[in-house]
Order: sequence, then structure tokens, then C-alpha cells
Amino acid sequence: MKIFKLTSLLIAFTTITFISSCDKDDDVMGCTDLAATNYNASATEDDGSCTYDASAAPKTYNFSNASYGGQTDRIYMLKELETYLKTVSDGAVIDAAIAKSMYANEGYNWTSDYFATNGQPKKQLKSKTATDDQANIEALIDELAALSAAAVSDDDLYIESVLGNFGVTSCSGVIGYLDTEYGYSQEESCSWDGGGSPMFNFGGMSIGDYCPASCDPDAVTLTGSYMFDENGFEPVQLIVKGIMGSCFYYQGTSVYLSPAKMDVENDLDALTVDTDYTTMQHHFDESFDYLGAPIDMSIANPDDGNYWGKYAKKTTGGGLSTIDNLMQDGFIAGRHAINNMDYDARDQAITTIQNEWEMIPVASALYYLNSSADAIADAAVRNHALSEAIAFMSALKWNSRSSVITDPSQVDDMIAMLGDDLNLITATDIANTRDALAAAYGITNASDF
Repeated sequence: MKIFKLTSLLIAFTTITFISSCDKDDDVMGCTDLAATNYNASATEDDGSCTYDASAAPKTYNFSNASYGGQTDRIYMLKELETYLKTVSDGAVIDAAIAKSMYANEGYNWTSDYFATNGQPKKQLKSKTATDDQANIEALIDELAALSAAAVSDDDLYIESVLGNFGVTSCSGVIGYLDTEYGYSQEESCSWDGGGSPMFNFGGMSIGDYCPASCDPDAVTLTGSYMFDENGFEPVQLIVKGIMGSCFYYQGTSVYLSPAKMDVENDLDALTVDTDYTTMQHHFDESFDYLGAPIDMSIANPDDGNYWGKYAKKTTGGGLSTIDNLMQDGFIAGRHAINNMDYDARDQAITTIQNEWEMIPVASALYYLNSSADAIADAAVRNHALSEAIAFMSALKWNSRSSVITDPSQVDDMIAMLGDDLNLITATDIANTRDALAAAYGITNASDF
């Protein structure tokens, strides 16, 4: 009996030891990815056997190994450059050297919250801008700097302090008052120093000294909050939207989706912890980030984008399905196809991207042409909108795979319909330009944008 009990104890101990040894040393191999069709809940270590449903693409651009930090940096670089350029609206003088150092990222210390968190960028906007447009961007920066340095403004507050009791609160008001009450011409009003009748003390200065913008018809001034050149073009818009076109749009459609960037390594089996994306995946991701769209952008959820991702919603005003086509059938389908090494599907998605992205500058240009027509009598609002429209139309030059714009001269010809001086624009000029752009893209409801 004792021998039996001892034997039983030995067997039990051996069994427990064996089980414990298995639990400790033997991993259960299998697929550990919940998204896989052969996920093994009992597996403790992935054996590389996971398989996936190639027909089911995700609903958002939420790919686990997506990588595009460099393009995000460039978006925030343009944001900071834009903020600096727009200080001209507050009367600041733009330093061309500073703006150019931001554009080329040479010797500039970035100060936005994004860079305070992520560190100074090592990327450039200039080097990624189409070579043919780099000098144009820098020339516009020089023009804006010169305009801001030459700009003058009226001292309406001083005029109000002296003449406010007479109901005169601005330079234009005092010139009108002197004309109505005393028959002064504009020249006489501007040279008036307060002497004679009526008599006021201007400290030895004249109205012209306090009101240079109103008294000099050739003076460079802010119109509203906008700085225009002598022909009504707004350099700030031409610079910022210009970089959107010849940098972001150009890189996103013509460079990173080109055969040179797509016919590259896509060895999914070679991925490691340190290199968890293929060269092809990375290039495709970079194209996506130049769009500036959130990963879940849709017609139903069109907000929170930057630059092209922000203006994408202009397509919905004309009833276009651009956003969903671009995201679902373009970027998401294309990245999914790359993941499954389906290059025919990838190429189809690339064509969709290039065609649908093109509709964002088209729709945006139509929108601003309509806005300028609505404000035809307000020079500041009208010319601001026209400058935006021109910049968006110019962007159309930079999609080398466009089936509509096969030569940049086509874009130049449409822009030329607006004339060389926006101060002389007519409603007919605007309507003709809008209709020509719409016709080129088969749009029959241009006024809806």
C-alpha cells in the first residue's frame, strides 16, 4: 500500500513538472494579428503565417506602418511662413531675407508650437518646389517686401482728435468736409495746414502729412487688410497658394506617384522593427500627406484638413464626389493594393488620385471667381478673391498626368482672360474666365461653386 502511494505521488509530480515545463518553455506558434483571416487566439508568438482578405480595404488611411513626417513638417513650415507674410495686414514691413530663409530653411529658427514639440525641421519648401517656379516664388517675396516698406497709411485717429467735434473722423472725411463746406479741391485740402478759415493747429503739418494714403493717388497702401500691387494682385495669396501648387500638389501628384517613386522595393517579408515600411509604401504615404487631409476625411466629414485638405470641401458646393473618390478609391485603395502587391490596382488608384485631386484647384478657382463677381464693386474683396482664383488656376500646371492640361500655356491663356490689371476687371471678364475653366473640365454648373 505504501509502495502504491509513493508511485502515485511520483507519477503526479512528474506530470505536473511536465505540464509546467510546457507552459514555460513551449510557445504556441500562429497568427497573432486580429485583422488577419487566420488569427489564432491561442497563439503566443507570431509565426508569419497571417493571411488577409485582399478584397477588404480599410475605411480610413489608418495603415499601421504609414510614415510621412517630412511632409507634415513642410505643412507646418508653410503655416509659419504664411503667418509671417500676413503680418503685412497689421502694417508690418516684411523682411525678404527672413521670408526666403523660411522658404529654403536656411538659418531660420522655427517658433510655432508644432516645432517646439517636434524639434527644428530639416526639410525645405524650396527644394521640393518645381524648379521652374522657385524663382517666381522668391520674386513675389521680394515684391511683397518692397510694397510693405513703401506702404503708407492715414492717421485717422489724429484727424478725429482734432476735428471730431465737427463729425470728421477720418482723412477721407476731412477732405470731403473741406470740399463741401469751403469748396477746397483735393490738392488744396491736402496742402491745408490748419491756417486761414477754418483755423486749426496741426503743429506746422498739413493734412497731406497726416493723410498720405488719401492724398497721394500713387501711394502704396493697405486696402482693407490686404496688400495689393499697383495692378491689384495680392502677393501673399500668390506666394502661399503658389507653394501649395508648385510644391505640395506637384510633389503629391507628379513626383511621388511617378514610376520613379513607385517602381521601387516593396519587399513585405523584409520588414523589421527598425524598418517597418517598404520604400513603395513610404513614397505613397508621402503623396498622401502632401494632400494635408485627416485620415478619415470624407464628404460627410470634410473638416480639419490643411491646405489642399482644407480646400477639398470646395468641391462639394458643385455636387462633386471628389473627396470620397480621392480618399476611398484613390489613396486608401492604392495603399491597400501596395500592401497586397497588387500593382494593377495600385496604378488604377494612382490615376484616380491624379484626376480627383485636380478637381480641388478647379473647384477652388471657380469658387473664388464667383466670389469676385459677387463683390465686383468692392475692389479689396474682389481683388483678394481674384488673386486666390489665379493662384489656384496656376496650380493646374503642376500635375504632369492631367488629361486636361497637357501644356502650361492652356492655364496661362485662361488666366490672361482676366487681364493685366485687376483694377479694371469687369463682370464679363470674370464670367468668361469661369466658364472657360468649367468647360475645360466638363462642368456645366460653374455658378454653383
